[in-house]
Amino acid sequence: MYKRIKEVISNERIKELASFLQYWDNFEKEGFPVINLLIKIAVEFKDQLNYETTDFSNNNRYLLKKATERYFISWINYFDYIWISVSGLYKKSNIQEADFKIFQEYKIKILNFLKASYENDIKSIKKLLKAYHNDCSSFSNKNIQYYSI
Repeated sequence: MYKRIKEVISNERIKELASFLQYWDNFEKEGFPVINLLIKIAVEFKDQLNYETTDFSNNNRYLLKKATERYFISWINYFDYIWISVSGLYKKSNIQEADFKIFQEYKIKILNFLKASYENDIKSIKKLLKAYHNDCSSFSNKNIQYYSI
């Protein structure tokens, strides 16, 4: 099973769709439990997967964001522990300077992806608030408060 998972996540198209999988092999070399974590994430989200969609629908984007968050939080906790707990940061660990640069680029890429996802979420929430506000404006009860983001 591990071999098959590695084959799948090595596919360039998969890395394009799920950018958090980029550099997974570098992270695995440094001891990060990539495959075990992916299995845990799959188990956590398996009941939310919509098998009926063949496009990259909102449901799948939601799951991609949640899987990215889950993976990234584990990743950051793992490597920050190594970098912070070892005096001299990465120099005392086995992480080479080139890998350290990859890790920094990875952080920025994932944080930008998550930022864009959250911004899209906020836009959707604003649309919903506006629609609900319009629906509720015909009510005679003026004590209802509406919040704007």
